[in-house]
Amino acid sequence: MASNPPVLIPIGTSDPLDLSAGLPLFPEFGTARAGISASSRSYKLFEIPLLVICLRLKISVYAGYGFGIVGPAVAFLAKGVTVARANNGTTEGQLTLTFNNGLSLQAGAFVGAYVSAGVTARGQLYLPKPWYKVWAWSWQTVFTIEKDFKIDLLDLMFKLIQYLLKKKANPASFAEDKQNKLKETELGVKSFGMAGTTNTVRANLTATPEVTAPLNLANYVPKLREINLALAKIDGHISFGPTAHLQYPVTFNLTGFTVEGSVQGASSALYNREVQYRNGNQVTAKGDRLFNLRENPSKFTTHVRYETVVKLAMSIHAEVKVAKFFRIGVNTPSLDLTYLLYRIPERNRTVSVPNSVTTEVGGGCVLTPNMTLRFEGPNGSLEIKTGEVGVGNVVLAGFQSATPVTINLEIDPPVPSFPTSVNLPARSQGVKFFFQFQNQCMPTGNRENLEETAPPNALSSIQAYRVRATLKETPAGSCTDYRAETPLSITNRFIRCQASRNTSRAINPPWDDKASAKIVADDIASPSGGFLASADLWFPYVGNEQPVTVPVTFTLVNENREPYDRSDVEILAGGTRKFLSPSCTFNLRLRPQIEIPSDNGSFAIYWNSRGKPSGYANRFYLLVTTDCQYGRSEFWLDVWNWS
Repeated sequence: MASNPPVLIPIGTSDPLDLSAGLPLFPEFGTARAGISASSRSYKLFEIPLLVICLRLKISVYAGYGFGIVGPAVAFLAKGVTVARANNGTTEGQLTLTFNNGLSLQAGAFVGAYVSAGVTARGQLYLPKPWYKVWAWSWQTVFTIEKDFKIDLLDLMFKLIQYLLKKKANPASFAEDKQNKLKETELGVKSFGMAGTTNTVRANLTATPEVTAPLNLANYVPKLREINLALAKIDGHISFGPTAHLQYPVTFNLTGFTVEGSVQGASSALYNREVQYRNGNQVTAKGDRLFNLRENPSKFTTHVRYETVVKLAMSIHAEVKVAKFFRIGVNTPSLDLTYLLYRIPERNRTVSVPNSVTTEVGGGCVLTPNMTLRFEGPNGSLEIKTGEVGVGNVVLAGFQSATPVTINLEIDPPVPSFPTSVNLPARSQGVKFFFQFQNQCMPTGNRENLEETAPPNALSSIQAYRVRATLKETPAGSCTDYRAETPLSITNRFIRCQASRNTSRAINPPWDDKASAKIVADDIASPSGGFLASADLWFPYVGNEQPVTVPVTFTLVNENREPYDRSDVEILAGGTRKFLSPSCTFNLRLRPQIEIPSDNGSFAIYWNSRGKPSGYANRFYLLVTTDCQYGRSEFWLDVWNWS
């Protein structure tokens, strides 16, 4: 077995260690690298105009909020890793990595948040302008008053935790971010980190971000509070009450390595068999490719797998302390609230994520990410609906090229209309591209038929994609990783079915407070026992889309959502009446939202079965279904006194 001199490289997510360049703990919520995400919104609550003769006063009140986050992520770094390559006979190659300075692992997140509110008052007088032109009158502003405030929520929370912890425990697991990682978000608030750190080389390496906050109920009992105030003078206290625990321990493992260059018969090879930890600072792995020991590798990719599980627990503590002479305390075992509330065992809450990082061997550096990919809808909104033009924004901070370069785009699952590349102009560091999705059928989640789909609806309207952007030609000798991977969520539109203006409403679905009707079958105004409830059908058209007429199927189901055809129920639409037995279909025009609500609905429901007063109602659901382009909806019915 022969080998050439080993190479000395760093391995990790970034150098120096930085959570904002780490790997996401929950990739479905973030990018391939943690990055920084932020959002802020402002809403006008009300605006009141007052007109008194020649005085006009306008008062408006607004509220807003903002949130920013780095992570949750896991970051690791090992400086000075010696990589030795060897060929075991003629069948396999072996890597031996010696971590001369250990392996640093950090997991957690940095967050910042605020709420804000403000009042604006503006007064105007109706006066001639200029004063001597009595025939030229106009409104002139005489005063403007603006008052607003902003509350840094996490700063307040941090102070609260510090107050609760007081001299007990160590609040370092939830600490102020001295580097101000959220500065670029311009939220104007402090950021705080909840991170766990470790530094060793072994299997199942663990870092545990956590916050533990005990609440001392003794301070809320007047007599005990008086005793505590007295004991505080001699460094004593009485404490008892609940203790909340929030943690998400991260378990981290190296799973293999990919070597580019210096491999016999291939440009690269994977070494992920028999990965073993040895001697406290070594890792070995084998592969099916021999090394060309006369050449050095050009790139070295480290494959990792990490797991995390969110734990929310509660315990009870009690402690009595009198100066340095007497101290006794107990703490009960923690109760797993997640299991108690949702009956989900810890093993089923574990998220296992594979990922990788790359080192440029020639430059001796960790490839630090230098590309961000973000998406937004019209007017900068975060929601992107079908039919709307979405915007993708690729930014390469610090990148310079004298000629245009190509950035390749991949989307999974594939979408034929999505762009496959975008050109970055010369001497530019950012470029935008545009895309548009059409409505489509959504997966039902049926485990027995994974291919099953159904029209979009309120409970299943968001389709998730993953988009990867890659710089086609990476600058030679660069220590930068020009790749980004980001989730993209598209909201599919669906028809809405809402009670018309003169229809009494009942208990409504949580997603629409107008999608219900109350039917009293023995209403004395209807001697035959029938009762009419009318409803409007509309669709959230966008852009230049015109209203359409489509087949609409109505299906009546009972409270168990089973087809119901035993009542004398009819649908009236366009002058035609059909019985629900349990379904019927009409060609109906889907109105635009601007026409809603209306006095004359798109259709009416006749409940032609009369009963005796019972004092309670039965729940029925009217399912309203079209195709994949326009989706489906529900209309809830509370029916009283029927047979």
